[in-house]
Amino acid sequence: MAKKLDPENQDDPKLDDDGNPIEDPEEEGTDDPSQQSADDDPPDDKTDGDDDDDRDWQASYEGLQKVVSRKDKEAAILKKKLDKQTVEAEDQKAKSGTATQSQKDLEKQLKETKDELTDLETERDQLNNQLSQSTLVMEKFPEIAKLAQYIP
Repeated sequence: MAKKLDPENQDDPKLDDDGNPIEDPEEEGTDDPSQQSADDDPPDDKTDGDDDDDRDWQASYEGLQKVVSRKDKEAAILKKKLDKQTVEAEDQKAKSGTATQSQKDLEKQLKETKDELTDLETERDQLNNQLSQSTLVMEKFPEIAKLAQYIP
């Protein structure tokens, strides 16, 4: 039968061949899985013993295991480098501490040496004064040279 179009209902797309209105399948409550809406969960067509799917998962798992293994090796190498650099840093810190202590010791020794130098310069000046007095006495008064050691 050919579809009859009523001029009044030409704009209405929900008419069947006889011109009767068609109900929306969403409004009808049907239990037919072929008429489920997109919002409903799709039917599970896969069986539990599907070997193709298992092989894909197994291959993916093995691939990921290789990646994890490679990353573990890289992490181990980086950890070794970190440990080595940590030991080197601690050695440098110890050397730095030793160098700092040596510097403090040398500064202390320098101060003591400067103090000793000042004392020696004072003593030298006193001895030079005594020498100049002794020389003066010896030149002007040679007869009392024997007593020069007792002159203040």
